[in-house]
Amino acid sequence: MTASKFSTVAQRVSNCENLVNQMNPTRFDQTPAMKRGVELELHAATIYANVAKNGRVNVFPSGLIIKPKCPWLGCSPDWKVYDLDALGNDQNPFGLLEVKVVKEGATSFDDVRYLTKDNINQYSLKKNDINYYQVQCQLGLTGLDWCDFFSYMYDDMFVCTRTFF
Repeated sequence: MTASKFSTVAQRVSNCENLVNQMNPTRFDQTPAMKRGVELELHAATIYANVAKNGRVNVFPSGLIIKPKCPWLGCSPDWKVYDLDALGNDQNPFGLLEVKVVKEGATSFDDVRYLTKDNINQYSLKKNDINYYQVQCQLGLTGLDWCDFFSYMYDDMFVCTRTFF
């Protein structure tokens, strides 16, 4: 099981047979939104590093990670991050980056289902969303403390929120 399916398992109530069928689809359909996400992920990660973080982070590709103590769980974070500002603040400079490209045609983050806005208009990842579960699973398996969740709409329109384990 991978981190992207973690919320499905964690939130299930009953009927494991249906869950197994969901986890083992017979075919894979790539939606236009998924295709757009794949096409723009590298560009969005570059905007994260150079614009959102002002060149104060280095990003590195990540592969499949499996924790030896629980080999039935795996994750493939989008990117590994080294954050110079975290280092300067006596925090662990190593973290993760999860990139989500917002659906084409969107004009506001207010309508993005996985984000919520607080009373000072700061966005954060909803703690009951599948993406939050995915990030928490990634952090648990890697042993890292934080993940920057980067929602990309355009080069000058994005939300970057740090989620902790």
